[in-house]
Amino acid sequence: MDRTKRRTGGLLGTCLACSTPMPLRLSEVGEASREWACAGCGATYQAVLLEDWPAEFLANVRPVSSPSQQTTPAELGAWCEGDKRDPISIALPGRSAIRCELETALSREFDAEIKRGANLQLPPQGEPFAEKIRDHGDRLYDKDVMNRLAQLLHRSSGQLGEVFASLKAGGSVGLHVVESISRDGLFRVAEDMDLFVYLGITPSSGGYPSRHSMRVAMLAMSMGVSLGWDERTLLDLGIGCLLHDVGMLGIDPEAYQRKRILSSNDFGEIAKHPVLAIESLKQHADRLPMAARMIAYQIHERCNGSGYPRGYQAHQIHELARVGAVADVYVALVSPRPHRPGVVPYHALKKILQDTKAGVYDPDAVRALLKTVSLFPIGSYVALSDGRVGKVIRSKGADYDRPIIEAWTRSDPLASRTVVDLSGQEDLRITSTLDRPS
Repeated sequence: MDRTKRRTGGLLGTCLACSTPMPLRLSEVGEASREWACAGCGATYQAVLLEDWPAEFLANVRPVSSPSQQTTPAELGAWCEGDKRDPISIALPGRSAIRCELETALSREFDAEIKRGANLQLPPQGEPFAEKIRDHGDRLYDKDVMNRLAQLLHRSSGQLGEVFASLKAGGSVGLHVVESISRDGLFRVAEDMDLFVYLGITPSSGGYPSRHSMRVAMLAMSMGVSLGWDERTLLDLGIGCLLHDVGMLGIDPEAYQRKRILSSNDFGEIAKHPVLAIESLKQHADRLPMAARMIAYQIHERCNGSGYPRGYQAHQIHELARVGAVADVYVALVSPRPHRPGVVPYHALKKILQDTKAGVYDPDAVRALLKTVSLFPIGSYVALSDGRVGKVIRSKGADYDRPIIEAWTRSDPLASRTVVDLSGQEDLRITSTLDRPS
């Protein structure tokens, strides 16, 4: 059996046979490449080596042939038609449970309240904000609305960065901006929730931690809409997610910006930032909802006790923090980091589903994620069973695997574009995800 893989283009990341992490990129048409073998099982791949990856990954492959072979145009797209495997994402190494060694008087107060079960429940809910969401059916995004929203989000990310800088310096300038950003987010959700989600979950790098926090808030608030929460609860959720990573400004950037796998010492440092976050917000407690501060403290906790800073379990974690946790991990997985590339969105969601089965995340929060982004997340490129390809543009709620697609044929992508609602197409389905438009 020929074990050499002949697909073209895009990150490889892990061995198809044994899942060993590999620093390989599949070659483009006409690009010189060479044959590499997985050090774990010997499976071979025609690919390009990513030489700037950490040494831990570079040791997982070895050259087999001279760098003279090229990918031919005839091979382009063959993986969509023949090999039905989904694009591979980089394997994420497991880690042991993290505990934070940092304690302050304020964190001890929070811990005492949590152990008493105080401040963990949602208030009585009013009118669901979902009733204010505009239904766009299967329509494409309005380009003017998209451009306006993209500009607004860029400005809001900059404003949030200024708030973070002020809090780091011990100031209070701009905290009112955080509530304004959260409130404005609700207006944008109501205008076009799928577009809001699309811009929020599109992978990006740079601007950490303020840009990351912005995207987490956008996704979490949209998930809260799917859960039927009211406006006040969604505002609190947005504020907490916007501020949750402010404590990272108190961590040495060397702990998370190196191009290598993070060590246990790195994680130990990073685990301090929820405590630093609530300390940064301490003098502004009278102007911040308790739920928002609880999100900042607990968003990295996990339902099975494997999170940080304190290893709390589900019944000890605020409901908003459990939703924020799922939004945070999804945005983190799909975003490139110095020590790894971003994960293909579909595989990020599969990872979350696997971890949920193991008790890591709140199942209700993960169902809200699925309803919000679909199983093939908004913005993903996919292959359809009729041979067409397309891009997911809108979710269909509980029909997780049958979102709305803008589809086209490979031979004539401009003239053949059409919008397809898969929930109304029993004989049409998604067969695989793609890492780029075909």
